[in-house]
Formats: sequence, structure tokens, C-alpha cells
Amino acid sequence: DCLQKAIGVIQESVSRSLSAFLLEAVGDLKGGPIDSQNGIWGSGENTFQWNSASRTYTPAEEDRTTADDRSVEVMISNSPQILQAHKASFEIYSNPQMREMMEKNGGPKIETIDADGWKGLIISQPGQGAQIIAFAEKLMLQIQTSAGDIALVKKFWSALDTAGLAKAK
Repeated sequence: DCLQKAIGVIQESVSRSLSAFLLEAVGDLKGGPIDSQNGIWGSGENTFQWNSASRTYTPAEEDRTTADDRSVEVMISNSPQILQAHKASFEIYSNPQMREMMEKNGGPKIETIDADGWKGLIISQPGQGAQIIAFAEKLMLQIQTSAGDIALVKKFWSALDTAGLAKAK
């Protein structure tokens, strides 16, 4: 029982440290409530804990127009299962020939990121969304919007303290 309480305290501490990197606002988009989740997967020697924090950004009510349906979700996670799946995608899409072939066949436009200790992908397809998925050691950062606005996800990437987050453990 004491061990479970200690694990809970550690998980809460990690969730708070991840949440600290989610900004209150970026440009005219204001952050909603932070959604923090944590848990334990597996058993015995294969047990691991995971944490994630996410926040959705939308125009403030007073700034919103009926035509302005922009929203951006930023998620930070240290979940090994999520990291493993996205890292596998990164390995495939970091190949320039694969990216070129996909674009020629009507697939998304994919760029790579290698900055501040992060490696990742910027993926966009007009009218279908844009996202950044990046990795730094045991962390994943995902920034996505349903609007195909690549400039918007890049704006969030630039606003976040990615160097500081890469050092967070």
C-alpha cells in the first residue's frame, strides 16, 4: 500500500513537470484545461509507468467568429507504447525517397525535424490536418490541428520550450 502511494506521488510529480511546458496561450489561441493522465502497464519485471499531459488551444470566446474554428492540441507523453509506434513511423518517413513517393501519389507532405534534441516529422495535407510528432529520448511531443495549417503547428513548435522539455526526465 505504501509502495502504491509512493508510485502515485512520483507519477503526479512527473505529470506536473510535463504540464509546466504547456503554455497558457500561443498568439490569439488560448489554452483550455490541462488533461493529465498517468498509469502503470505490465507486471513484474515488465512494469512501467507512463504520463501524459495535453491541452487544446482555441480562440478566446470574445475573439471567436463563426468562421474561426481553429484548434490545436499539444500532447507530451513518455508512454513507451506510444513512443514505440511513432518512432517506427518516423523511421519509415525519414527516408527522403519514401516521402517523395508518398507526395507524388497524393499523400501528405512530410518534412523532418532535427532540433534542440528532438527528431521528428511535420506532416500536412491540405484540408485534412497538420501535425508535428517529435521525440527526445523518452518523450514524445505531438502538436496537431484539424485544419491543414502547417504554419499554425510550426508556430506552436517555435513557441514551446522544446530545449527545456528535451531535458525533462
